[in-house]
Amino acid sequence: MDIAPTDLIRIKRDGGELSEREILTFIEGVTSGDMSDPQVAAMLMAIFQNGLSRGELNNLTTAMTHSGEVLDLSGIDPPRIDKHSTGGVGDKVSLIFAPLMASLGIRVPMLSGRALGHTGGTLNKLESIAGLRVEIPAHEFRETLKRCGMAIAAATPDLVPADRRIYTLRDATATVGHIPLIASSIMSKKLAVKADGLVLDVKTGSGAFAKTQEDALSLCCTMVEMGQSVNRPVIGLVTRMDQPLGRTVGNALEVKEALQALRGEGPDDLMEVTFALGESALQLAGMWKNQQNAQQMLSDAIISGKAFSVFREWVIAQGGDPRYCDDPQRLAQADEAFVFTAPRDGYLTVLDALEVGLAAMETGAGQRHRGDQIDPGAGLIIHQKPGDNVRKGQPLISVFCSDHRRISGIQQHLNNATQICDQPPPPEKRILYRVDASGIHIL
Repeated sequence: MDIAPTDLIRIKRDGGELSEREILTFIEGVTSGDMSDPQVAAMLMAIFQNGLSRGELNNLTTAMTHSGEVLDLSGIDPPRIDKHSTGGVGDKVSLIFAPLMASLGIRVPMLSGRALGHTGGTLNKLESIAGLRVEIPAHEFRETLKRCGMAIAAATPDLVPADRRIYTLRDATATVGHIPLIASSIMSKKLAVKADGLVLDVKTGSGAFAKTQEDALSLCCTMVEMGQSVNRPVIGLVTRMDQPLGRTVGNALEVKEALQALRGEGPDDLMEVTFALGESALQLAGMWKNQQNAQQMLSDAIISGKAFSVFREWVIAQGGDPRYCDDPQRLAQADEAFVFTAPRDGYLTVLDALEVGLAAMETGAGQRHRGDQIDPGAGLIIHQKPGDNVRKGQPLISVFCSDHRRISGIQQHLNNATQICDQPPPPEKRILYRVDASGIHIL
């Protein structure tokens, strides 16, 4: 290393600004192991306390992006549009978005993640399909993208290795919630995939990482600006995550719901968010005429069955059994442990996403601790959503869990999640802001 790790830490600790070379040296030390865990942790804490200038943030993200291999998509016809969600409860949008856009001629290269805390992971959901491989080498990812118009897989170990180590230490040092570090983590992985554009779904609310709209908007704006700085067009939406998205939470259950959506039977909230992201992708791809035309294109791709056909073809390409697409009842489903019912007459006014996510995790659908085994058939089916008029004893949520010792904990989370009142709640917008090169747009 050209500069001693202690000198780098001291500069940032004392409120100084790191140069491009100093940041590159830091990331090289992270990647090579020349910087010890305590030294990297000290640097992260200094960043957390003193922040990053826009120049530092851009340099950090660039250095992380190039800390390993980049996924070259040359030879694959454009437009190539990636998509990222900051995570939520019941968020199976990627499973619908990718084949929907691919059916319209947009290539969707998507490197996805696994379950984290109360939020579900796209890869865990897809592994509910027998035989489907999400750990594939880069050359197979490119071949699948070229053949099917979409590919969803885990990042290879050689892609942005610096972020993998930094993320682990952020978790250990309570610096996960720092917006610049979140932005650099997300964007370094996305910029390492050489797409033509990126659409972002930044969640806000109880079930999201960004609890407040202010934090979500700040994160969204930061990532859009970072994309602009390297000539990568980005459109970001800020969407609500106060209640689960759709009517299922859990891996195989969410795949079933995604398949229903691809057959034209998706719930309104899920399709609204999916179509809004799809419109943004069409705009980035130069296929936008007006909103009515875009909505018609997206709707036609669903109604015609084209989007479903793309998904089925992609499942085959990555080794999955297409019978799970044709007959979703083949997907795993744990025993129905109990049905959570309404304690009184009235309107369901609250269905808290965080508590529902924790209940789903308790069923075995997620991981309370790293290394916990996930039950693909565990989870929840939501029968009533906020605003619905319910009667005492009416089913609100069906709980699927093979370990009946967990029932009391699940029950407590669902008690905390729900509130029934005499008056219906005021209507709320699902999509709050749109951020693009021209600025912030209130929706």
